Amino acid sequence: RILVLKTGARPAGVDTPGGSSGRSAAAVENLSAVAARPDTSSASSGTIAGSTTQSDHAFGAPVALSCPQSNVVSETNDGSIYPETARLAALSIAALARQIHDSNPVFRRECIRELAHRKELSVEEDLIRALEDPDSTVKCAAVQALGEIGDGAAVKPILDTMDACRKLPDGYGPVVIRECVRTLGRIGDQSAVHALLAELNRPNNLSLYNDVCLSLAEIGDSAALKPIEDHIVRLMEHEPAESIAYVPWQEAVNAAKVAMETIRLFGGRT
Repeated sequence: RILVLKTGARPAGVDTPGGSSGRSAAAVENLSAVAARPDTSSASSGTIAGSTTQSDHAFGAPVALSCPQSNVVSETNDGSIYPETARLAALSIAALARQIHDSNPVFRRECIRELAHRKELSVEEDLIRALEDPDSTVKCAAVQALGEIGDGAAVKPILDTMDACRKLPDGYGPVVIRECVRTLGRIGDQSAVHALLAELNRPNNLSLYNDVCLSLAEIGDSAALKPIEDHIVRLMEHEPAESIAYVPWQEAVNAAKVAMETIRLFGGRT
């Protein structure tokens, strides 16, 4: 994911849910300097019926995903799409919203993903309820869908989901939290700034710190400048000596510096 301001212009070919006000070429150049953030949707993406292991888990450790037998899944081992999944595109928005409560978590997730493509505000309440789904992959899909809609009313439910996921016993808590952090930046509502800044003071993975900084840059609130600067100071005080740890540390420093530069150039809101 490339860092973009909520009111800014995205690079060509990147869709902006909330529209754009036409940022300058300099803004686009500055934002494109940030490497695309690794996609955590694979942690919530699915899989074929049965059990599989994901080796590209966002935090390194493989995670086993179990799904009941189902004909409605994202894709098969060879990458082909099952017809049942393709037919979701033909369903009405109301029909998809009803299916969010299906007994099969894979089907629930795929219906939510289809709703995300529609970007329909009328299903926002259904998606907010889906944040309480017992299946963590469904939670991630609901968070992503709310980000596609981009309405500020979803900020508080997403923050509540972050807090609830800190206690998840299945290993997916950090994955859902990271998706929430990214989505808060995508929505771009200033009401999320305080909670995002609090994440910088929690003992988190460096990758999550990166996403927090980039989401704060997307929101563009100048109140984040001093906390991000303090975050950089803490990072600099703990520069690792081991080469294997240096790369992620340097990425964290770079992400924080780009966030500060972006807020200074194109933010300024208080």
